[in-house]
Amino acid sequence: MTIAFKAALEDELTKLGFSPYKQLRRFVRKALRVQSPQEKFLEEHFKKPNQASWDKFQQVVQDPKFSREVKLHPASDEKLQRFIGSMNQMHNGNVVATVQGDSGKSYELKRMRGGRLGCTCNDWRFKRSHQNQRKEQDCKHIKKHLEAARAHRSSGVS
Repeated sequence: MTIAFKAALEDELTKLGFSPYKQLRRFVRKALRVQSPQEKFLEEHFKKPNQASWDKFQQVVQDPKFSREVKLHPASDEKLQRFIGSMNQMHNGNVVATVQGDSGKSYELKRMRGGRLGCTCNDWRFKRSHQNQRKEQDCKHIKKHLEAARAHRSSGVS
């Protein structure tokens, strides 16, 4: 089968207006071995881990379409899904504060959906973003910011 035929078949299925189109589309793609760019990336990512694929992963993770593909991909587990969700929320979150790290580097704290804070430091991104337990979700920059906010509130300063 040629790629043109595969694309034409998919177009015809779309035109026919199948109600379970998503399931049918997945079936057709799997049967014909046609993959979306996100699916191709996931396949490459899981096959050969290296720095270049990790760097690209950091960029692609911000795409909502990619998040949906990860949720549907058979190789993705709950931890990966939580990580992808957190990274996507972090990218779309509102900056709450900028904090200075011990090394002098600045990190942004962002408010994500549900009120949770995220940080641009590597500790939060790679270790804490996907944690289930609340006490393990905050890096030292978030803890420092929350302590300062509590101290500010308790001192009565408005």
